[in-house]
Amino acid sequence: MAQLGKLQFKVDIKSPADKFFGFFKNNMTRLVQIFPENYKSVEILGGGVEIEEGSVVSFKYVLEQQEYSDDCKNKGWRFRQRISSITFTVIEGDMLKLYKSVKANIQVTGSGSANWVIEYEKANDSAPDPEIYKDLAAKVVLLVDILKSRLVFCDDVELYPQ
Repeated sequence: MAQLGKLQFKVDIKSPADKFFGFFKNNMTRLVQIFPENYKSVEILGGGVEIEEGSVVSFKYVLEQQEYSDDCKNKGWRFRQRISSITFTVIEGDMLKLYKSVKANIQVTGSGSANWVIEYEKANDSAPDPEIYKDLAAKVVLLVDILKSRLVFCDDVELYPQ
């Protein structure tokens, strides 16, 4: 019997919503430099650094001393004055050994919050809820917020030298 689940959580942010969201749209490949202990590679398949509708992003990451690899397809992003969101669906990789499907959405509001929704269907009854991914996502939000809130007036500076 399919076990559908949903994790929802909110992280307050201090950085401007457009700058914060801009990281996820334009600089997600920089996760490797910001979180080298967790992210081993983040690559937009087909090239480029900006995520667009239909982009496939390949993540190689470490959780609890174990290395994983997943490819996620961007199923859509939107940017409006007050709300920005991006949604990824896992299409291939290690997560699909535990879950039949996984979809993650981050929505950033102008009122100072990053709202995550992770929807999943367990592959079997023994599959855990994806709490470990929630913890990693919250960690990413907090550090990106710190970087973006402190560098709000320095966007022309190269933050992550190659």
